[in-house]
Amino acid sequence: KATVSVLNWSLRSVMRGAALLCLCCAAAAEAPRRRVLVAGAGVNGAATGYFISRIAAHCGDVRSALGGGPAPEGCEGVDVVVAEAAGRVGGRLYAADLAEGVQPEVGASVYHAVNQYMTGFAERLGLETTHPYLGSQLGLLQRKPAGAGSVEPYAPAEHGGDYVFREVGGGLAKVRNIASAVWRWGLAPKHAEDAVEDLVDRLGGVYTRQRHGEAWGTAEELLEALGLKDFTHVSVEDWLRHNASVDTAYTSDVVHALARLNYGQHVHEISALAGGVACKGRGSELYGVKGGNARVVQSLLKDAAAEVHLGTRVTVDAEGCIRVSGAGEGNIKGVFDAVVLAHPQPQAGGEAAETHPYLMHTTHVTFAQGVLNATYFGGLASPEELPSVVAAVRHDGVRNPFPFRSIGRVRGSADVYKIFSDEPLDPAALTGVFAAPPAILYRHAWEGATGAYPALPPRPRGDPVHPFVVPQPRGACRAADALPGAPKVFNANALEYAVSTLETQSIGAMNAALLVLRDLGLVGSPPTGAEARGHEL
Repeated sequence: KATVSVLNWSLRSVMRGAALLCLCCAAAAEAPRRRVLVAGAGVNGAATGYFISRIAAHCGDVRSALGGGPAPEGCEGVDVVVAEAAGRVGGRLYAADLAEGVQPEVGASVYHAVNQYMTGFAERLGLETTHPYLGSQLGLLQRKPAGAGSVEPYAPAEHGGDYVFREVGGGLAKVRNIASAVWRWGLAPKHAEDAVEDLVDRLGGVYTRQRHGEAWGTAEELLEALGLKDFTHVSVEDWLRHNASVDTAYTSDVVHALARLNYGQHVHEISALAGGVACKGRGSELYGVKGGNARVVQSLLKDAAAEVHLGTRVTVDAEGCIRVSGAGEGNIKGVFDAVVLAHPQPQAGGEAAETHPYLMHTTHVTFAQGVLNATYFGGLASPEELPSVVAAVRHDGVRNPFPFRSIGRVRGSADVYKIFSDEPLDPAALTGVFAAPPAILYRHAWEGATGAYPALPPRPRGDPVHPFVVPQPRGACRAADALPGAPKVFNANALEYAVSTLETQSIGAMNAALLVLRDLGLVGSPPTGAEARGHEL
């Protein structure tokens, strides 16, 4: 009997244990997955959602997540919900569908071969890349001098311009272009190139550190860690003159043209960081995605299995209340573990999150079809001799005399040209540029809150910081129409105050993703010292 009693007791204990285990398993299975709400479906928001989803699916192993392999089993996932105020995804990425095979970018056009995140996105997501420009030749156009006897120093603008410098193609093109540059500027191009390469190398140091899981609380801390913060406090003009021995002639001709081409801003009013990046934005190593760069955003969101709500806005007020409005208002509900803002945000201590802490720059994009007036462009024999991109140069500090900042032929078309300008253009404004009034195929104005990019001036030391973690007021929001749970708010867009590119938006997205995942306990603190070096090896 004693033996039977012991067996009965043991059997009951095993059954109770099994039942308890089953209950625990059921509770674990029913435990809700972590949820993150991302506000903004541009490259910044899409990359943030992608990084959060992918790193979580790889159990917090950043290097494995970026390696492109399948996610291991048993890792805790994160559900990503994306709210986009516009009626499409892509933000400042979208292409104009002008004709069969002619889909030029209206917004951000290119990324560079050294941009590891953008090149990685294209490779991992199976996107075919292309060179958006027909070539890498640059022409710098200045206003023609006036004829003999004129009291004005320059000829009327409708007479066109002469080339300060024009790169050409052909068998000996590189030698001829270098010789022409040395003849005009001496060794200044080499000094400027070395300085820009040093800046880009510093920025490239972020990849190793982020692969180790390193993240920073503010944009200033990130730039300080990379040795780039001082570049935000000086103009590109002063930086090149004082630190790289680049003379004023080269800065006024080439650097000014590239700063205007890429950011619409002058060399004395744009920081060394942004201006240096603009100088890297030319040449044959520039890429885009075939079919439009917005495909990167679409593919990132698809890979993250994101639930996307268009026509939906997320705002955070001064009391920390997070509200959803628009088409997705009734569908985005429940508790979120974190909210990530991926559009321009206020500085610390600013007003509501929908206000913009910096001036967004206005740029007009026009696609015109017609035959160019070759004599307008330095007296060329035919439009076929036109460089890939023609940029207007500064003239003794006076306003740009040409109706365009830059003009270049669109790939896939013989007579369609993409034109950047400070003012809206119509056929009359292009008198002289074309042999006859051109047909305007498409126009878009990047202005106001949806400007092309921020004004990027040198910042005074001691300016308010730009946090990746948005400061929240004490106490939970009690508004009945706000999201419940008082989730922590992150700002993936913090870095754009200093520099604005597809790649730096992706770097900011990775930083925000790491902060979110660390806050959720899904990524540990990065290794330091010898441990970090061993981890990298």
